Amino acid sequence: MARYKDTTYLQTDDSTDFDRIYEPGDRAPRSGIYRCPTCGQEETSKMKETLPPHPMGHSCRKEKWQLIVSTALLSP
Repeated sequence: MARYKDTTYLQTDDSTDFDRIYEPGDRAPRSGIYRCPTCGQEETSKMKETLPPHPMGHSCRKEKWQLIVSTALLSP
């Protein structure tokens, strides 16, 4: 689970990018931390790069990704 200590460096964002569920191989809409809603596995990905499969040796019946923390600076 993503953690933080100082809220000074965080802001809320109500983008629908956080609501969508992505498949391995989809392009990441933003750089950040993605979490599997099924097993809790977390990975970082860069914007426009393909989201990875789960790590070797890790079995999850429904490999998916959901953006939980965005690090991309986007224009308003």
